Amino acid sequence: MTLFLLFFSLGFFLLACQTSLLPLLPQWLGRPDLLFILIIFVAVRLPFYTGLFLCFLFGMLVDGFSGYYLGLHALTYLLFFFLLRGLSSRLALQYALHQPILAATGSLLTNISIFLLANMLNETGQFKWVWRDVLLQALMVAIFAVPLIFVFEGGLDFCTRRSTPRRRPRRHENTWQPGTGKGW
Repeated sequence: MTLFLLFFSLGFFLLACQTSLLPLLPQWLGRPDLLFILIIFVAVRLPFYTGLFLCFLFGMLVDGFSGYYLGLHALTYLLFFFLLRGLSSRLALQYALHQPILAATGSLLTNISIFLLANMLNETGQFKWVWRDVLLQALMVAIFAVPLIFVFEGGLDFCTRRSTPRRRPRRHENTWQPGTGKGW
């Protein structure tokens, strides 16, 4: 439960930063999808049901903030979650060096799928596709992936270290115990 609450609050904070602070940056600098990096981490490192529920909630939150069709990001994030879970069982995706490549290709795949699904659902016309913005966002996600993955890893270590009970040290047989006549 602590793990879920920590990563949900972290995701909500990243989404709030992404929707309120990052639009203030210049357009040529790009807009990294910080929540997507958390989704990659959740899909690869957290338990299955916790990660599944978090990806669904993050998708619904993004849909609520963005104004797209409700459930579009949630469906895309869930499909990406299952893809990452399938790949992580066969490949070593947990290492920090793989995260920028995984983040960039995942960002491209999810943006393409969101674009295609939104165009299929749109009745009036087609959405505008700008390769420059999509590629710049994938590059920014790859750049921000390494430091954020280390932050997420620290949060995971904090939660798992806190939740595991501490073991009492064992008594050694060859130590002196006063009054028992045992030992030396």
